[in-house]
Amino acid sequence: MNRLERDLGAQLFHRAQRKHAMRLTEIGEQVLEAIQALADVLPELQTAEG
Repeated sequence: MNRLERDLGAQLFHRAQRKHAMRLTEIGEQVLEAIQALADVLPELQTAEG
């Protein structure tokens, strides 16, 4: 995760402090949405290949 954050130049998580769960930052939410969109079309892309 640290490398991804470094490559993107943005912090994706609000890091957990004692007894607090980690939370996505606004940019982290956007990255998650983009990954979910890709995951939705990936099966179609794999079918089109084969």
